[in-house]
Amino acid sequence: MQSCLETLIALAQMSPGAEENFAEIEEARRLLAAQDEVLSASRALLAGWEKGNLSEAIQRLDRAVSAPVLPKGTNLIRNFLDLSTGHLDQASRQALESRKDGLVSYELEYGWLIYVSDPDTVKERKIPAVLEAILDRARSLGCDYVLLDGDAAYDEELPSFDDTETPTA
Repeated sequence: MQSCLETLIALAQMSPGAEENFAEIEEARRLLAAQDEVLSASRALLAGWEKGNLSEAIQRLDRAVSAPVLPKGTNLIRNFLDLSTGHLDQASRQALESRKDGLVSYELEYGWLIYVSDPDTVKERKIPAVLEAILDRARSLGCDYVLLDGDAAYDEELPSFDDTETPTA
């Protein structure tokens, strides 16, 4: 059963649109790893039951159920590109605010956090060219996310905009 579930997760990760379901796939991996720990702790509990010494086995089961378990090889460290919101034109701001563009983004108090999806996904969704350029820049630097913040620095490789929407060099 374990290997069947691992195969299903691997297939889901390779399927079209997997990036849209990244969080769910990672959660399935975490749950599968956690299931192993709970099963092992449950067996210890049953073995201890016959001997009358349940304290240690119950503590182990409690730890297995309550502690977050990450699968081996999970990448816990991600890179992000920290950019000024001055790199956004009005169309890009509206796309991020409406969340109709299909990007995985989160509005923050002074900007946005955007997941850098693969280029084909971005082209299919027809996001504004300015956002596409920002994601391309992040991808070229090996970043998984872009943090757009009002107090962040400008990147000379990207256009910037003032209140009149005129790109500045």
